[in-house]
Amino acid sequence: MRDVWERAARAGELGLAELARLRLAATCAVKHCVRAVDVAYELGGGTSIYLGSSLQRCLRDAHVVTQHMMVADASLELVGRVLLGVDADASML
Repeated sequence: MRDVWERAARAGELGLAELARLRLAATCAVKHCVRAVDVAYELGGGTSIYLGSSLQRCLRDAHVVTQHMMVADASLELVGRVLLGVDADASML
């Protein structure tokens, strides 16, 4: 993130590789956050399922984010294609 930020500040714009790296960072961050919420939910045991538990709401909210096109698993293919130099529709970056 620091490298990309410095590049944007210096050049005023980002290249395709930097945009792909940003997308990859965002997707990875979401995956790690969701895993942390999953662990907390599992450790909460049976009480995690009740509406009065904030864990059930966190679990649902975290998993909803994973469906957003910017950080869904499908975005990894686009990132991979760009970083490997394979033809890709980069308009979604």
